[in-house]
Amino acid sequence: MEPDHFIRSIEIRLDNDPVPYKGTFLFTPANGQAAVAFQMRSGGGCAGPPDMTRDRPGNPRIRLPGSIRAGEVVQVRAKVDHNSYTGLVLKNGKYIREAPEFYVKQILVFLDEQKVSEFQITSAVSANPLIRFPLKVTRSGTLRVVFINNEGQRWEASQPIRL
Repeated sequence: MEPDHFIRSIEIRLDNDPVPYKGTFLFTPANGQAAVAFQMRSGGGCAGPPDMTRDRPGNPRIRLPGSIRAGEVVQVRAKVDHNSYTGLVLKNGKYIREAPEFYVKQILVFLDEQKVSEFQITSAVSANPLIRFPLKVTRSGTLRVVFINNEGQRWEASQPIRL
């Protein structure tokens, strides 16, 4: 992951799923590695009976390792409380939309004002999404994660990084 040679994106698809496209994950050399972990629905889970509650989404948080050294690639965990549903149901062997989708659509990651990553996800993401991604720490600063849902609501968490 050097400035002139790095993996820019990873796309995840499961073509036989009701919601085949799971997300695109964009990286920069500031990640240090191209890797991502998140929970998603697949198979029939995309069209289960939705829990369509929208109770108090928000409460974003970031978790970093206890000690960080300069040049180290650390695993960041970011989470927000947010329900997620596809709006699809299985009827007579076909998936049909019975309700609008509701989900976290985008996650933006910054170190101070520098954009580190952008994650574009779909309604196939699990409720209360937890995403894990790498960050190469080269300096002190403020790590900021912005969650945006498909209705345009935003939540933000930040945490200082001190070397």
